This record gives sequence, C-alpha cells and structure tokens, in this order.
Amino acid sequence: MSAIAQEKHLQDIGEVKEIVGKVIDLRVIPESEAKKVIKKYIREHPGCITSEIIENLNLDPALAVEALNVLEEEGKVRGEEVE
Repeated sequence: MSAIAQEKHLQDIGEVKEIVGKVIDLRVIPESEAKKVIKKYIREHPGCITSEIIENLNLDPALAVEALNVLEEEGKVRGEEVE
C-alpha cells in the first residue's frame, strides 16, 4: 500500500472515532469474513470510503482497515486518494 493510501486510511480512522461513539455494537469477526462482507459492500457501493464501510457494516475500524489492506494487496479492491 502506498504511503498516500496509508495516510488516507489513517485519516478515515480518525473520522471514524466520531462514528464509533455512536455505534453501540461493533462487529468483531474473523478477517476472512470481514474481507467477504467488505468486498460485497464495495461491489454494491462503488466509490465508497473506508469510514462508510466501517460505519455501515459496524466493523471494528482496525479490522476493516486490515481487511482492506489485504484485499488491496490481493488485487481484489483498489484504494484511491479522495480529495
């Protein structure tokens, strides 16, 4: 993952801190399951950003970012810089 993409993921996590306070029950699931639900979400919501994925799937932010990193390394998703 490029330095720019990593910085964007960290920025998204910062934005999620506000969301996490509103979320009552974050889902902590195995990474393999997280990858599946994230991949499905991205197919259904092209152009979505990390914070949307975390919020709408109620995923633990660290788990979501790790799963996204793995999916990107596997070539299954492509992260882009958002302006």
